[in-house]
Amino acid sequence: MTAWALRVIASKAFAGKPALLDAELNLRAGTVHALVGENGAGKSTLAKIAAGIIAFDQGRIERAGAVLADGKPLSAQAARAAGIGMVQQHGSFAPGLSVAENASVGFEVTRHGKLDIAATAQHLQTLATNIGLHVDPTRLVQELSVGQVQRAELLTVLARAADVILLDEPTALLTPREVDELLRLVRRLADNGAAIVIVTHRLREVRAVADEVTVLRRGRNVAHMTLPAHDQRDDATMGPLLDEIASAMVGQATVAKLQRTVAATPQAGTVATLRLHNVVAAGLSIESLQVHRGEIVGVAGIEGHGQTELCEVIDGQRDCNGSVTVNSLELRGLSVAARRRLGVAHIPSDRHAAGLWLDASIATNLVLDRPDVAGRFALRHTAIREFCRARIAEFDIRPGEPDARVADLSGGNQQKVLVARELSRPDVHVLLAAQPTRGVDFAASATIWAQLQKAAQRGIAV
Repeated sequence: MTAWALRVIASKAFAGKPALLDAELNLRAGTVHALVGENGAGKSTLAKIAAGIIAFDQGRIERAGAVLADGKPLSAQAARAAGIGMVQQHGSFAPGLSVAENASVGFEVTRHGKLDIAATAQHLQTLATNIGLHVDPTRLVQELSVGQVQRAELLTVLARAADVILLDEPTALLTPREVDELLRLVRRLADNGAAIVIVTHRLREVRAVADEVTVLRRGRNVAHMTLPAHDQRDDATMGPLLDEIASAMVGQATVAKLQRTVAATPQAGTVATLRLHNVVAAGLSIESLQVHRGEIVGVAGIEGHGQTELCEVIDGQRDCNGSVTVNSLELRGLSVAARRRLGVAHIPSDRHAAGLWLDASIATNLVLDRPDVAGRFALRHTAIREFCRARIAEFDIRPGEPDARVADLSGGNQQKVLVARELSRPDVHVLLAAQPTRGVDFAASATIWAQLQKAAQRGIAV
């Protein structure tokens, strides 16, 4: 009988809606195991159960042949003691503390009865040097980029002697270069004996780093496969396997539909709907930028090089010099609310910090700043629910209940709530879409891109 490095079998429901139905994950030491599925499939839920972050309703967890939990959920403390560590998609570090201070929580190093942060920092620095992970333990978390924070959290997990490591959508917020660096590190750790789970829906990452794949769909196991050795992977070998994984994730009919989709190129008008001229702001300098009616303009670059500042200048969150106009109306000096009334909609890059009210329901988030739906003087409950059910169906938001709390949704479904709200606003002339498919599976990404093209075809400057 195999003594798995980690074996999890679990069922879980949220607000009476099943998220996992006897879902199973079997992880061997020295391997990278990809846990894949579309948004809402239950991947993150299963990983968090394994790490003791959330409790299962029914389940069993084994670690190297020893039973850690059987019927009674595993605690986070017990998981850490068993060498199980997790890096969550949106992180768990307190931004106002240093990396070393965050790493000390629950693992305090003391000297003469006092907390010795310097010793923790030295331990982290030594470990970082030994494994080639570039992290400064003395830096405040709020001063770090998303990629640096993720590396710091992974370093902390390793410093706590974890040899079963769960990475939840670890590349969702990273630049391509950071993705490649992380995948190389994951491979090195597995080659040195660690057992690693990477929760993802990106088949490129599966091909690059995984040894085994488990596919979840609507909370159930639907496929498992062992991939060829890395030196035996080519297009002829991997193509059919990746197609099989994609079909297991979303269904063959959906894959065929995506393959048939042909995007129509929107026809740009002659008058610039959005125009920036000699704009200078903190972190931004633009001589000229124009987006015409019915046109989609892509803004490319490494994250942190002005994209956020550009959106904030147009949206009214950042002051600037120069001129910003929509339909020849000057926006400088106008509030965010005033710009919304002039037809500026915005899908921000960080859905948690700037896009969603996490503790509120799907319905509340979809009708925020929508008096035309919600009512101006009293809530129109029937209209709200009809509007929300239509958006939920159109964007396949799961679970499909308007009263479900947004914080309880998967990251991809949270993103779909945000995109659905902004794309359904009336009288939009300019749509700012910052990383609109971040953390979204490929089927939902195709839906979002199609919706952006429809917006352009309606005459919106995207």
